Amino acid sequence: MDNSGIIYLVQHCATSNDAANYPVMLGQRYQNTIPLSTDGTEQAKALATYFAGKGVETIYTSPLARAVQTAMVINKEVEGSVIFCESLTDVDAGDWEGMTLDEIARDENSALAAHVRDPATYGYPGGETLGDVARRAFGILEAVAARHRNQRVVIITHKDVNLAVLPHLMGVPMTRAREIDQDPGGVNVIRVFRGVMELQAVNFTRNFELVEEEQCDVPSAIPVVSE
Repeated sequence: MDNSGIIYLVQHCATSNDAANYPVMLGQRYQNTIPLSTDGTEQAKALATYFAGKGVETIYTSPLARAVQTAMVINKEVEGSVIFCESLTDVDAGDWEGMTLDEIARDENSALAAHVRDPATYGYPGGETLGDVARRAFGILEAVAARHRNQRVVIITHKDVNLAVLPHLMGVPMTRAREIDQDPGGVNVIRVFRGVMELQAVNFTRNFELVEEEQCDVPSAIPVVSE
């Protein structure tokens, strides 16, 4: 018998900022002012259809509106418990919050280059590093894995939160975090088997039925810290 659990780590669905010609840097300070766009709502409905048949009973979500709205659309089909978790909130983008990439490159190009090169060490000025985000996000990931053994759980969070934990699960250094694609509504599948987390799929945004969720050999296997 396969006594394994699945954590679906999902980036919230699209907002109007994603479609803007000059999108601004979003972080935790944009709490309730950036709702899902029409496209984002449709993405969330597609996710809801996918998760409806997966036996999901619990959804953990960042408390920011764009994540909460994604979670609530999904929960119309799942009809489980929705738990708000501060540890899943978006990165604190500090002084760059609300700026476009062109503005940041123009005004703080050296700081931007350092951040792209090593985001775990060189963070958002006045805000967090990806190392900071990884410490808080991995804590809740381990807690969810331990608390929901042999169950299926959805976690709705943000791009930088995913980029903070995925390198560790993939067995690559954080310096390569920006190489990992994470799109609005993208699904990452983490299988928890015999106390070990295994990353099985990254950034699925369509053809969800093709996601492999059976036991497989993967290069990285992260032990779960029991409560």
